Amino acid sequence: MNNEDLFSVAIELYDSLKECINLGGGFISLTESINLTNRQAGLLRNILENKEKFRTIRLIVDHDLVEDPTVISEGKLCSEFKIELSPFEYCCFSFYRNELEMLKRLSPYLLQGRSLPSLYYLTEKKYRSDSNLALPAILNLQVITRWISFLKEISDIHKVTESGICLYFLIKSGNDKFSKPLEINISNIECLCSLENISSVDDIAMLISEAEQGNLHSKDKQAFFKLALVDVLRAHGGEDVNKRDSDILFKNLDKVKSAYYEHYEVFIHNFAIGEFQQQVQEKWFDYSEKISGVLSDIKTKLYAVPIVLVSLGTLSALPDVFSYYFIVIGVLVTAVINFWMVKEQSERLEQIAASSTFIFEKLRRKGVERSEPVEIFTELNEVIGKVSSRISAGRKKIIVYKYLCWLPTLVMLALFALKEGQQYLHLLTINVKPVHAALFEFFVTLSKSILSYFL
Repeated sequence: MNNEDLFSVAIELYDSLKECINLGGGFISLTESINLTNRQAGLLRNILENKEKFRTIRLIVDHDLVEDPTVISEGKLCSEFKIELSPFEYCCFSFYRNELEMLKRLSPYLLQGRSLPSLYYLTEKKYRSDSNLALPAILNLQVITRWISFLKEISDIHKVTESGICLYFLIKSGNDKFSKPLEINISNIECLCSLENISSVDDIAMLISEAEQGNLHSKDKQAFFKLALVDVLRAHGGEDVNKRDSDILFKNLDKVKSAYYEHYEVFIHNFAIGEFQQQVQEKWFDYSEKISGVLSDIKTKLYAVPIVLVSLGTLSALPDVFSYYFIVIGVLVTAVINFWMVKEQSERLEQIAASSTFIFEKLRRKGVERSEPVEIFTELNEVIGKVSSRISAGRKKIIVYKYLCWLPTLVMLALFALKEGQQYLHLLTINVKPVHAALFEFFVTLSKSILSYFL
């Protein structure tokens, strides 16, 4: 006979002997002698045939200890009957007067993570665990055990005690200078199961659990939940030192969850602000580097200007006109290339200006959608102003660089006029030496001034 069938036999026998039977301490026993009916005799035979499924069994019929089930029959005197049930081994079922007695007796096992036995019978309500009915205390037990499993998962330390389980949470809150251990002792689960409207753990466990795929910031969330535990237990503990922390906790689970959501919302808000500020600062450094890159490229190319000016000093020493013309052509080509390069960098600067306007306007709209504080928009406006100032300064420098590209050409033309133009000036009987000295000194001074100021 399997356990389920033996369970039904034991229930039927108990109900038939209800007036003269005692239940307690895991034992079912007769309190007075009875004459067996045919049905009672048959049920006792079934139990004795499966005596190995009980911890202990003792049956005396007609003043003899019965070992053979066949001697049990209708009309015989049963003076003693006692069996010991076991909820987790042997027959794997047990009888209790009501659900609170069952929870009290099984509390240490339940708190350590064991489930209720699959088969049990509550005699006062004639409730079988394999029926379709659901008792409020049993439903509460399911919620409480899920909460206990969750609390064990996020606790820093947990240990099993004789009466249940002890949880430790290391957290710093309020004006605490150091992290202090919060100790929660959970025992006597029957008291917790008698509470009404216990809040479910499913929603918050899904948010915090590290096992949840893709769950970011799980450690931060757990820290906020621990902080919520401390806040609620301190706020609702009162002066009653005899009141267990577990009672306060399970009576105020809704407040714990609300406190957690408040802490988490503050975290998300601050995180979003920090993320937005980081985006603004990243764009500022990004565009600052781009503008500096444009101006640095121009300066690098314009180092050719002083080199050309130095080479112009060799014009007067050239022996023939062909070498002279090669240098003149080289100066002209260098000026054209430099001017073309500066113009390209100018266009690049305008592209950077257009891009910065678009990106910062996009960030502004994003901030409005998120309802960012005024301080964020003030910082954004400051960054926009800095970028605009650097772009304006870059434009002015580029204008100067464009003129600077042609400086060697102007100097070369002046020297060419002074050197080769003497034969034409002699025709006009003009003394060129004073003019030669004045122009040469003017161009050299101008070149030095411009180069020292802009380069």
